[in-house]
Amino acid sequence: MCRNRNRGFTLVELLVVLAIISIMVGVAVATLSGAGTPKQQLRREARDLTKLLKEARQAAMERKLKVDVYVEPSVRTVCAVESGYARKLLADNAEFFTDETSLKELVPETNRFFRVTTFPEEIAVEAFALSDIEPEKTGEEPLFETVPKEVPMTGTETSEVSRAVFSFTHLGGASGGGVSVVRGGLRIDIACDLLTGLPEIVRRKAAQ
Repeated sequence: MCRNRNRGFTLVELLVVLAIISIMVGVAVATLSGAGTPKQQLRREARDLTKLLKEARQAAMERKLKVDVYVEPSVRTVCAVESGYARKLLADNAEFFTDETSLKELVPETNRFFRVTTFPEEIAVEAFALSDIEPEKTGEEPLFETVPKEVPMTGTETSEVSRAVFSFTHLGGASGGGVSVVRGGLRIDIACDLLTGLPEIVRRKAAQ
């Protein structure tokens, strides 16, 4: 006669399962702990900024017009807007803007190019001029510059929405200038090449 016996796990099987679970937990912890580091977050925000600038350049070429880039430090926002339309928005809403408002709060027409990237509270944004860039390019890897203590970059400065930082032309080039993303004492500087308009990581000159 055959007898039905309940067969449990052997000790070897249990040890194998526990080993697999331990490995999976270790990988998950390592991934989560690295994702929130200041450098890695700054890299992600730099990628988002680069994506916005590429979209603005592409729109300028496809629509055969100029696209302006605005940086609003007080609200940690970078906007890319059709040049003529941006001026119209600013003129029509001149009384609307205060230190607490931003271009991002306006509702654009559906057929206009209007892109906005707003950064988290721990990230500050700052515009810089073409003359602030060191002549030698740094390559593809982000440079995490240490922010000088005497230069506050808290992202709480008054928003200057009336002036574009730089523009993309219908030929794909840029008028010069760039944007920095900052967290704590780290900074990544991104500027657009004058001829190609493509965003690239640069090194800013040290503060005088």
